[in-house]
Amino acid sequence: MWALIFHTGLSAGRLLSIRYDDIDGDLILIRKQGHLKELRVKSTPPVEAMIARRRERYPEDVYLFQSHSNRVKYHRRPVTIIAFNTALRRAARSLPDLNVSSSSARNIPD
Repeated sequence: MWALIFHTGLSAGRLLSIRYDDIDGDLILIRKQGHLKELRVKSTPPVEAMIARRRERYPEDVYLFQSHSNRVKYHRRPVTIIAFNTALRRAARSLPDLNVSSSSARNIPD
């Protein structure tokens, strides 16, 4: 997911809300959320490849990033931002000198 944040420039919250129904070829619909407007984002080949891998691995999922927790086993819900940040923090432990967060992927200089 961090790589998708990097490639799309979208926030983690907006990426977590994407359903496979929102993806049409190289266009991704980002639905209106609260005060945030609806967006249409053009994907790139790396983004399309990541989406295809997720779809192949989890063919029954509704959300691009769907929770597989036992707590929501019978309800199709996206991963929460808290769960994503927890996993990211755990993965970043091996990178002691880097500040890795859900927003750091959007702030990498070209």
